[in-house]
Amino acid sequence: MLDLGRAGHRGAGRAVDDRGQVEQRVMYSHPQQGAGAEALKLRQEAGHWLKAAREAQGLSQRELARRIHLDYYTFISQVESGRGRVPPDRYAAWAEALNMDVVDFVKTMMSFYDPVTYGLLFESKSAKG
Repeated sequence: MLDLGRAGHRGAGRAVDDRGQVEQRVMYSHPQQGAGAEALKLRQEAGHWLKAAREAQGLSQRELARRIHLDYYTFISQVESGRGRVPPDRYAAWAEALNMDVVDFVKTMMSFYDPVTYGLLFESKSAKG
């Protein structure tokens, strides 16, 4: 069993095993904000999905921005290109603007932005019943 030491900056910490051996650990405090190549790829896939959803509703980026009360429609472009992400506290507004069920929207966004948690919740053997 490991005793995780107090987390430091950006989730870095140390682990001490049963033999007293110290092992450095780096943990991310916000896995959905990862900056690696895989995270970028998933944000881009999320952006493509969101763009398709917007276009299916016949909305321009400007109109979607108006519906979700954004000051700048360019944020829609940033999200659709993978340079930005939908903030979790805005999921309901995006779902409503795109005429989607909010639970389905959140699950889809989680599959892109936090695939580890999504997998644990919806793809594990115990989650499948």
